[in-house]
Amino acid sequence: MEFVQFHPTTLYSTTNLRFLISEAVRGEGAVLRGPQGNAFMRQYHPMADLAPRDVVARAIDREMKPIGRATRLARYHTSPRGIPARAFSAHLQDMPPARDRHGPRHDSGCAGGPLHMWGRGDQSGKRDVAPRTLCLRGEVACTGLHGANRLASNSLLEAVVMAHRGADAVDAFLKTSKPSRIRIPRWRRSRWRTEDERVVVSHNWDELRRTMWDYVGIMRTTKRLERARTRIANLKKEIHEYYWNFSVEPRLLELRNLAQVAELIVDCALQRHESRGLHATLDYPRQLRTARDSVVRNR
Repeated sequence: MEFVQFHPTTLYSTTNLRFLISEAVRGEGAVLRGPQGNAFMRQYHPMADLAPRDVVARAIDREMKPIGRATRLARYHTSPRGIPARAFSAHLQDMPPARDRHGPRHDSGCAGGPLHMWGRGDQSGKRDVAPRTLCLRGEVACTGLHGANRLASNSLLEAVVMAHRGADAVDAFLKTSKPSRIRIPRWRRSRWRTEDERVVVSHNWDELRRTMWDYVGIMRTTKRLERARTRIANLKKEIHEYYWNFSVEPRLLELRNLAQVAELIVDCALQRHESRGLHATLDYPRQLRTARDSVVRNR
């Protein structure tokens, strides 16, 4: 769960309507430049602006931090200098218009619940065995296809191949299993006490977002991760109270889920005493000879 990918380039905007700038732009020759117009990627990787996504993201993060939060995004840019406009637009004509590409800088996760390659959650390895646990797909599943750094083409394996296998697994399970009879207690309906309670939920949402970006971002340290764990634990207590005492609404449910995922990411990051792929920490800059899994179990 500690392997979280950040897309290195996002359009700067004074509003929240930002969108990702495709890596195809750099593939066509665009260059990352600093405030003075200097191209800086060569000092971080032999492939310069065509370096792997995690390398580029860490380089940009390192270049931006000395400037400060207020000006850093506005002054770093991707420059397509030297590329003929006609050729540039022709190669990128299949990209959707800007208004359709608003999105976050966080791109994807690379792990989740353990899953067998044939779509079974029981890790048996047999194709004819129905799933005995949750059926997981996409970014909530750990298939092993990505490793410590997500590759762009692997998303097709996750979205097409694993989805197809998962559908077969569920179909087999439904054909052979007996309907379960689970009694679910009735939900205790209640109402928000005052409008102020909604403000608290919004505050928790913003605090969780800031905590993850500031303490569990592109470059990490053990001290920052421990601070994040403490803050997330406090937030989870407050969220738990609201969850059981106020009316359920989508924003509250999403906040509850976000806090759970944030806790899992931090717990896994604290287990990994090395820098590997998308997990980079200043306390353990080197990579271990043998990779080890980071696993959190529900006790």
